[in-house]
Amino acid sequence: MKEKHDSRDSKRGDFYQAIVAIEYAIGKDLSNFEYLTIEHEGDVSFDNKTQIEVKHHKNKTSLADTAEDFWKTLYNWINQKATFNKLILHTTEHFSTNRKAFLKNWNKSNNEDKYKIIHRIRFKHNLDKITNFKVFDRNIEILTQCDIKQTTIENLKQFQKKTYNKNDFVVLLNDLQIIDTEKDIIIKECKDTSATKYKTWNYQRYIQKVSKNKLIRILDKINIKTQQPIDTELIAELMTYPFFKSIPCKAEDLEEIISVRIAGMIQSKVVGEKKWQITNKQFYAIIQSAAKDFYNDNYKPIFDKYLTENAPDTVGNEYKNKNFVKELGLIKCFEDEISEAIVDNWKTNTLLGEETKKDPMYFDTDYLPYRNEFVLRKVRNKKREYERQDIEIENLKNSLSFYRKAKELPIENYKSIKSYPYFEHGTMQNLVEDNNIKFSWII
Repeated sequence: MKEKHDSRDSKRGDFYQAIVAIEYAIGKDLSNFEYLTIEHEGDVSFDNKTQIEVKHHKNKTSLADTAEDFWKTLYNWINQKATFNKLILHTTEHFSTNRKAFLKNWNKSNNEDKYKIIHRIRFKHNLDKITNFKVFDRNIEILTQCDIKQTTIENLKQFQKKTYNKNDFVVLLNDLQIIDTEKDIIIKECKDTSATKYKTWNYQRYIQKVSKNKLIRILDKINIKTQQPIDTELIAELMTYPFFKSIPCKAEDLEEIISVRIAGMIQSKVVGEKKWQITNKQFYAIIQSAAKDFYNDNYKPIFDKYLTENAPDTVGNEYKNKNFVKELGLIKCFEDEISEAIVDNWKTNTLLGEETKKDPMYFDTDYLPYRNEFVLRKVRNKKREYERQDIEIENLKNSLSFYRKAKELPIENYKSIKSYPYFEHGTMQNLVEDNNIKFSWII
């Protein structure tokens, strides 16, 4: 089970977790993720590729060798069920400058050296100096990593939470008929370290008992990213990302979009639902929704550019197997009509590609409603007129007539999409290409 993280202990920690998720999703080479998950086993996860533990300290303190942030995180990574390719400890703290510190060498160390670091770090506590004994959750976990039968551990669980002196504890173990080799281990490991001051040390005690092979598999994936910007600094940094700079708004509005409309919404969802998961598409929809007021007022797609844009010479050969090209050939369109259809479709889809890079939700929010509710509706209605005509008219000839009339249909503007003939015509060809629509030029 996951130990609770500091990022859940305060609203500021929750907020920082949300903006770190945004940072990695947009600017850390993780933009091709399928699912973003927050607060499930780890703080921020991207599919089974990367998990990020988020630690925010406004005063940018030092990440000491005995820091709870490190040992608790490593403990959780060892015990979580999910597996990830990369594990990142993202912290605003800096490595200790103490020349004897071990963690500061972490990212430069190989797996064997990381394993040695885990065992070289010393806490000020000493088991030999603790005189009382106690069977409690952490000691039971430590015993599971030792050479002790599960039945013995289950018997010990019956006596949790009670504190013993050594004589009484030995009597208990004898009464339970525990063999000597197990008894020696239990006496060594079951000292009463339940006090808060021993909390982080107990994490280390457990981790040091984990098998070397298992531990190294985890250590191999871990990168510690220190000196990360605090919340206010990270928002300012996100405002410089090209993705956000493309939003047509003032700096103060952009800060509100990121901190309130996006991060604030994510924060409220995580707090309310405990675990929060969205798809890549949903993530960008949230951003689009947060910025929609500014896009609607200021967004101007590049339709004029493609009025004079020339298609590459290879486009005819590249498009020859498209459904609409084959159909236009069947209904006996002239070669120049087919060439025009190819060029218009290339212009339309190339423009859509450019616009979607600037606004990932443009295709869904502007283009699909335009295509389905304006273009498709009109051409289908026109096709019905031709389907009702005299059956003696040759179907292909009827289809050609329908195609030419469809190109003349007036299509209304919708949001950012204005009435450009090449775009209307190119969109009509996209209807033929979409197998879900089942539209054809053939009567």
